[in-house]
Amino acid sequence: MLIRQAQVSDFPRILEINATEEEKTSRIDLARITQLDRCSDYHSVVAVEDVIIGFLLVMSEASDYDGDNFRWFVERYSRFLYVDRIVIDRTFARRGVGSALYSDLIKFAATQSWSTLCCEINVSPPNPVSHAFHAGFGFKEVGRSGTVGAPKVGGGGSHAHADVVNADSNGLSLLNRIDYSRSLTTSGQPTEGEMALIASAGFDRVIFLAFTNLPKAVAHEDDIVRDQGLQFIHIPVEWESPGMADFAAFAAVMQTFGDGRTLVHCEVNFRASVFGFLYEVLYEGADVYEAMSLMQSIWVPNDTWEAFIVRVMSDKGVDYPTL
Repeated sequence: MLIRQAQVSDFPRILEINATEEEKTSRIDLARITQLDRCSDYHSVVAVEDVIIGFLLVMSEASDYDGDNFRWFVERYSRFLYVDRIVIDRTFARRGVGSALYSDLIKFAATQSWSTLCCEINVSPPNPVSHAFHAGFGFKEVGRSGTVGAPKVGGGGSHAHADVVNADSNGLSLLNRIDYSRSLTTSGQPTEGEMALIASAGFDRVIFLAFTNLPKAVAHEDDIVRDQGLQFIHIPVEWESPGMADFAAFAAVMQTFGDGRTLVHCEVNFRASVFGFLYEVLYEGADVYEAMSLMQSIWVPNDTWEAFIVRVMSDKGVDYPTL
């Protein structure tokens, strides 16, 4: 998949994709998409073999966009990015395309110091797929407009917002962070200062998958974590030779946990992102394409680690897909 900025030459294909989801978004023509593009701060498409299979259109609070739902957020938030629409070709549904676009948007937001993402989701007619998708990125309902139950498209809307997932409200920022679910986050090595914020960020335990002699390792990380009343588990995984036993140990530990949030980290979130991907798919029933796109937002595993993924998934009777 290739994600790039939308171009004028892409507009006919964008209109074609949008037309398949008009009941969930709204109808637009060439004049309207041209106007929306000019109002946007982020307008990207995703392509496979030069064929556009989806797009994401986003405005900031400073845009002169004329949408009613956008104005709702302008009246309540001082700085934000508003998702006007994200539409994926139905042929590529549930293959992680939407997650890949949102991950790219989140990186863009972080570079421009936007900390809040906003969107509007129909409740009449209902859109449960969109609700579930946005919940996975941490969106929460903050209000409603219109008449719930109204028969027309957009008759009732649920307004939602989410903090950009690279940072928590207490200032904790994690290197190459991936939120696979509400309970599982992976990242690179936190600094000593960031380690001290783990508990206040809402985590209940930390699993460390690298080695204490690495350059970025924090001395006495185990004590820092345990002094906050959290669990600390160390499962060192060799970079050049990850083993089935490593993941088996990780999965066994994960399955002993009840409620709460787990932070899994290594040096740069390569080991941890793979272990998070495998656990979510094999043990939590996550959509393999969605989870894969989150992992690949950080890196595309090299030959050693791809072979490791294939071995683990094959052992569970699951294929590792590629687009």
